[in-house]
This record gives sequence, structure tokens and C-alpha cells, in this order.
Amino acid sequence: RLDGGARSVRTVRVSDLPAKADAADVSWSADELLRRLQQPAKKAAESSEFEPRGRSVVDLMAQAFAPISWMLADLIPEGTILVAGKPKSGKSWFVLNLIVAAMLGIEYLRRSVEKSTRALYLALEDNDRRMQSRVRTLMVEYATRLPELAGFEYRCDWPRGLDGAIALDEYLTRHPDCRIVAVDVLAKIRPISD
Repeated sequence: RLDGGARSVRTVRVSDLPAKADAADVSWSADELLRRLQQPAKKAAESSEFEPRGRSVVDLMAQAFAPISWMLADLIPEGTILVAGKPKSGKSWFVLNLIVAAMLGIEYLRRSVEKSTRALYLALEDNDRRMQSRVRTLMVEYATRLPELAGFEYRCDWPRGLDGAIALDEYLTRHPDCRIVAVDVLAKIRPISD
């Protein structure tokens, strides 16, 4: 994203933040950032700087956390979720139902669903005919509400590996209102390896 807009871009590897911390937890001074740019930290695999000490429960209790945002009330939180199960156990139908419920703002599994105006479904084992058949089946009771699915987009093809991740990042940059991205199935988007 910075290419062409920034004079130069450097990656700074950080191995000294607490577990599960991210960029929002960093509060470096300009001097500290400059030091890290000049001498980046070692990769975690190369580093033996682990300090075996605990964290304070008192400090933990003083922290304020944002409430959990649920996609499907008390069942699926916002974030990366892996739906796993035996072949032909209904995983694709489960996810497709969830997306339709979110787009229509209706309950699913007797639970409230966070309303969404945009979703992307990568149906990588399907084709257009099968997608149409599945959506038609799900919309039997809601045929008059089909226009509400205008922001529900799908693809039956997508690049693998890094190219796929870059394409997904570009899609989400163009569509910041996209609340749901479903990849069906993970094996079809992961890089091919030996």
C-alpha cells in the first residue's frame, strides 16, 4: 500500500512485545523507532531473549477490554474462525446460511446475527450453477428480499498463497464495509507445497 507513496519502506521485526501484543500496543519514542530501524530485532526463531517471568495480575485487572463483537450471538465472534468437520457434514451450507442471515438481518440457529451490507464468499469447490442452486434453496422463504443480497459477492476461483492474500487485501481495501469473508475450502487457497 505504501509503494509509490513513500520514499522508502522498511520492515522492523519485533520480538520483545508481550504475547498477543500488536502494533497498537507499541508506544515507541522517535529515538526508539530510529534505533530499531537501524538495528532491527532478530527473528523470534533466532532470538534467545525470552525472559522467563510472569505478568502482574494486578496490572491485568486494571486493563479495560472492548466487549466481544459477535457475528452469530454467543457462538461465532468477530475474527478469524475455522469451521471444521467431516466431509459432507454441511460446513458449506452452514457458512452460506450464516452469510444470507447476516445480509438479511435475520436470526440463524435461533440466535441474532450481526447485520452486514457486504460479504465475500470464495466458493472454491463450486461453480456458478451450484452457487445459484444453493442460494435459490436458501431464499425460498425470502424471494422478495433478493435485492438485499446485492452486497453478497462470490468467486469460484481465487489465487493461492501470497497472491491470494494480496488479492484479498486489495478487495478489503476497496470494500471497507465487508464484514464477512468466507474461504471454502482452505486447501484450495493455501500455497501448493511439496
